[in-house]
Amino acid sequence: MLNVYVATGKQTKRFQHDAGPIEFGRESKTGPAPARHVLKDPYVSADQLRVLERPGEQVRLENLSRRVVVTFSDGGTLEPGATGEFELPVRLTVGESLIELMPEASMRLDEPDLSTVAPSVAPGGLRRSLPL
Repeated sequence: MLNVYVATGKQTKRFQHDAGPIEFGRESKTGPAPARHVLKDPYVSADQLRVLERPGEQVRLENLSRRVVVTFSDGGTLEPGATGEFELPVRLTVGESLIELMPEASMRLDEPDLSTVAPSVAPGGLRRSLPL
């Protein structure tokens, strides 16, 4: 099972993907196809990325696009038409969309992620730390 986080402009979504391939692209598909997440991003191909979870906290990524490069947070890329296997967690961008893929044990979706909450601001604009 994969934990997935997607951010595209004003659209953000966290979800769990149970099994099998999942695809990301600008358009939805009809008929028997892998699970699909539509990215509302004009810079993403209609068929952009296929993800398949592999044993040992790895994923197989296939760039389905003919033109759009997938860029990883470390600066690496997955060129159009290319396929590769990667260790989880994976953080990548395509177009103006961010996709994070995490192993099942890394995050519980029912608990808020407070790691990006800014310190509180006291009246008068002075920052103060809250006790832990």
